[in-house]
Amino acid sequence: MFILFGTKDRAIETDSGQFHCPNCNVKKEYGKKYVQDFFTLFFIPIFPISGKKNDHIECKECQSIYHLDVIDYKPALNDEEMESEYQKALKNVLCLMILADNKVKDEEINKIELFVNSMVSKKSNIRTRLMTPDEAVENGALALFGEKYGDEVRVLSMGDDNGKYFSTELCGGTHVKNTSDIGKFKIISQSSIAAGVRRIEALRDKQLEDYLKNKEKLSNLSSEKNDELIKDLTKQIISFGVKPSLDQTDQKSLIKNLTKQLDTLLVKSILNNKTKNKIKDEEIKGIKVRFQNVDGLPPRELRKLVDNGKKDLGEGIVIVFASKDDKVGVAVGITDKLTNKFDAVKFVKLSSEIIGGQGGGGRKDFAQAGGQDQSKINEAFEKIKSLI
Repeated sequence: MFILFGTKDRAIETDSGQFHCPNCNVKKEYGKKYVQDFFTLFFIPIFPISGKKNDHIECKECQSIYHLDVIDYKPALNDEEMESEYQKALKNVLCLMILADNKVKDEEINKIELFVNSMVSKKSNIRTRLMTPDEAVENGALALFGEKYGDEVRVLSMGDDNGKYFSTELCGGTHVKNTSDIGKFKIISQSSIAAGVRRIEALRDKQLEDYLKNKEKLSNLSSEKNDELIKDLTKQIISFGVKPSLDQTDQKSLIKNLTKQLDTLLVKSILNNKTKNKIKDEEIKGIKVRFQNVDGLPPRELRKLVDNGKKDLGEGIVIVFASKDDKVGVAVGITDKLTNKFDAVKFVKLSSEIIGGQGGGGRKDFAQAGGQDQSKINEAFEKIKSLI
């Protein structure tokens, strides 16, 4: 079932009279109005879904919109007083009175579903009549999309709304005989298809039943897969001799937390493995330099290693390469007192070109880049060493 509906602000007149319109500068008829959000079906406001808001005065001649205080504007004053009152009236103009369509909110969808299902549950018969277009309009029929109608139209009335028909429409299509034939109604999705127009997908009766059963089945399958993933992550964490944190009850949150725990343990394990984490500290022309090459470490960990290297050296240059899954990352850190002589950006750009990357960037004290050729890491180290 495809339905075009949404929400739209509608201005409703509660009173009228005469006032001196600041824009027309003469006495004109006005309407006192307020704005209310309405649920719209095929662009037609059906029923309100919000309280009253934005009371205002609208000139029936120029359609200018003003604050309620404009009624007190008195033109029969001297020029100075009149100008003061005029400016006050203009300052009170309501600038946010644009009537625009919005996304249907969850609470509004709940109201719509409740309202539709309440009409369906009343089990009212659908009445079909043939009459002229004028007679149809007099009986409250809604003609959609500005269509042209012939001498005789088909009018359908349905829904028990306090002893009156809820809806009377001009329609030549097929209809159920009783609202109860529709069955349970539920909105399953919405999307924007044009400015001010939303596409709403809803299901009913057997279609809805099948949809909910299938959704539950998919949810159960997803839950089973998540359970298996949780067990696997837990097993891997325990293999490091650590007790996993299982505080979260929500599966997605728990998986996210366990993955983070495992990543931390894997990084720690790699850094403690001297065959994977090779560190070489040298002194070149009186400058302390750390060369570090880590195998199996994600490039996102490079910044931490550079910061740790700076702390260890106190004053110097730290060059770190990390490689995993055919990706290589390089980061260079230079302590503050050496940034007037060396530029980390130049070092990483040069390194990136050697390992098959395309530059990189950062600041003089820290820069980072990437590449793909792990076999060229030692060559990049030597090149940087020659520049120092």
